[in-house]
Amino acid sequence: MKYSVIDIGTNSVRFMLAEKVGNKITVSDTFKTTTRLGEGLYTPERRLADKPVFDTLCAVKKYADYSRERNADVIICTATSAVRDASNSDEFSAKIKQTAGIELRILSGEEEAYAGFTGAMQDIPDPDNTMLIDIGGGSTEIVSHSKNGLEGTSFECGCVRLNELFKGDYKKAAEYIADVVKPHNARSAVWIGGTASACAMIYLRLNEFSINRVHMTKIPAAYIKRLRDETLAMSPVELIKLCSFDVKRGEILPYGLMIISHILDSIKTDNIVVSEKGLMDGIITLHSQGKI
Repeated sequence: MKYSVIDIGTNSVRFMLAEKVGNKITVSDTFKTTTRLGEGLYTPERRLADKPVFDTLCAVKKYADYSRERNADVIICTATSAVRDASNSDEFSAKIKQTAGIELRILSGEEEAYAGFTGAMQDIPDPDNTMLIDIGGGSTEIVSHSKNGLEGTSFECGCVRLNELFKGDYKKAAEYIADVVKPHNARSAVWIGGTASACAMIYLRLNEFSINRVHMTKIPAAYIKRLRDETLAMSPVELIKLCSFDVKRGEILPYGLMIISHILDSIKTDNIVVSEKGLMDGIITLHSQGKI
């Protein structure tokens, strides 16, 4: 069966077209459009702003039309932190239906964590003893196995959220991260999300994204913390240059590195392993099992 998955995140809209035969998922296309849907959201009104909503609707319609052109059997459109936090999420869902002709499924934090774990662990030899950490634009999910099965927690702490709340005040952002994100220890961890991918690209000195090179990259914890310290001292222009592969990533990268470093201090692992499989792969698997 041919699946199309459109994932509306706080920072970007991601797309995957894949064929699922048995337990194997073969990806044919992946794209991403940075729309910064969470921009202006973290105010008392908690409303999705007009410009990022328009940009997001355009991206979703483009990917929905492409899915139909490629004869996708199933088109699944999901949204995560920004939309579930927004006071006008119902209005946004209606616009998705009107513009792109598809229903929007707003995932809870727990559903997002479970789907991310299901997808990311496909290439991990010992998933029962591995923690998943997903740092997104609006939230961070941490999932692991326990005697009760999968246990996941979603923390209201992501790169775009921190940028919106603290606007360059890294000291206050660090205090917020320490107060909100409470990880538990693990022998090993797999990391997914835009921050993890960006770290891998910088570590590998890539100017263009390559899923084959980024997937399963192992990065020393010491390198992550050194990169955090360097980015905290960089100007906006220097951050854009560092993230030339995705210029909008520059201004939020220091916050992502702060979250990673905080978690590394808590779980005491020597490195991070970056997976390019995650939420969308998990959504396909869970949908095929009738669980989503």
